[in-house]
Amino acid sequence: MRKVLLMAQLLGLVALAAALPAQADDPSFLHGYMVALYPDLVVEAVQMAPVATPDPAHPCLRMTVIVRNQGNMPAGGFFVTLHPHADGTGLCARWWVPELGAGTKVQLAVKIPAPAEATTFVAVADPPDAARPNGRVLESPGGGLMAGEANNTRLQAYSGDPAHPYP
Repeated sequence: MRKVLLMAQLLGLVALAAALPAQADDPSFLHGYMVALYPDLVVEAVQMAPVATPDPAHPCLRMTVIVRNQGNMPAGGFFVTLHPHADGTGLCARWWVPELGAGTKVQLAVKIPAPAEATTFVAVADPPDAARPNGRVLESPGGGLMAGEANNTRLQAYSGDPAHPYP
């Protein structure tokens, strides 16, 4: 899939170059026409809501992570992870997103036991691993309107009270 997306990016640039006017041989003229063709994953939100449980001594939270591809190319398959600590330790959930089109978003939800004390959750779209230090999706190099890997993480503070999760 990654090779297909890279080929689409190259073909898009070739098609753009072919459509330029004849006087486009001046590099300063080309600058206004160059368009970066990349996906750009961003974690838009981490939402929390109390969940009714049969045993009030064991409260739960419904956690929802919203990921959007704000780039101009589809993103191939990637993981999204939710951790109960800001440093990324522990794991509440791990989802596989097979593809995310340009300009579209996905909502991922899980029911978890409510932490007994205040903490900060962290959600990561396309987390790095040993084989892929920048994740699975080739994103924009950053700069301009797209932030590359810099916007793949979102923190959300939790109050420690499942009935009123936001501090």
